[in-house]
Amino acid sequence: MCGIIRSTDKPCIAFKVLAAGRAINSKNQIREEFTFTLKNIKPTDVLLVGMYQKFNDQLGENAAMIAELCQE
Repeated sequence: MCGIIRSTDKPCIAFKVLAAGRAINSKNQIREEFTFTLKNIKPTDVLLVGMYQKFNDQLGENAAMIAELCQE
């Protein structure tokens, strides 16, 4: 899918990059998935991530992680 996203001139929305959390076992794995996605989409594309705030601050954690990865 990343190849298709990169092949178009228009901005795209990359979603379901964490597979609804079913395949995620650690924060390190989340970092790996975010890193892969950010490296394989265009700078003008959007990353859409679903979150579940019941047990922790996923919004804050994901935002901090994305901000950090975008600085690298």
